[in-house]
Amino acid sequence: MNSEDDKYSEIMQNEGFRNIAYAIRHSTVSLQNAKKFRKPATDIRYGLGQQLARKAAYPEDFLAELGEFLHLYNAENAQLREKGRNPFRSNVRMEDMEEIVKLVDRFGSKVVCNMLVAFGYASETRSKDKSESVEQEIDDAQADEEESGDEE
Repeated sequence: MNSEDDKYSEIMQNEGFRNIAYAIRHSTVSLQNAKKFRKPATDIRYGLGQQLARKAAYPEDFLAELGEFLHLYNAENAQLREKGRNPFRSNVRMEDMEEIVKLVDRFGSKVVCNMLVAFGYASETRSKDKSESVEQEIDDAQADEEESGDEE
């Protein structure tokens, strides 16, 4: 297998790509699934995939749109932590954005954007030890509510 055969798999294996897809997922479909059981702590970002995809052909516009989303995503996490609440999702790091920029430079914004959106909206593999699963988030949130109800 030569490097041409597996060059696109390199995108999906990139840690920054995976972390940003995680942020997209945990701002969209994961919250929609969790909404069945509890009110999400943050707003569901309906249309995020379409917003990003509209900018896919223009690297500067795509990166600006993605940067705006990531800014809001991390700000929401910080606000929840400031209020003493667990956002149940990881922050995106500077390194993640740096890696996305490198991927855009190498593969182009259209490929990276469309793969990022597809990966972000795809279902996560669930396992019993994966603390980021929606089921775990729901269990944790219910436990928090029970604990806070006991204190009152």
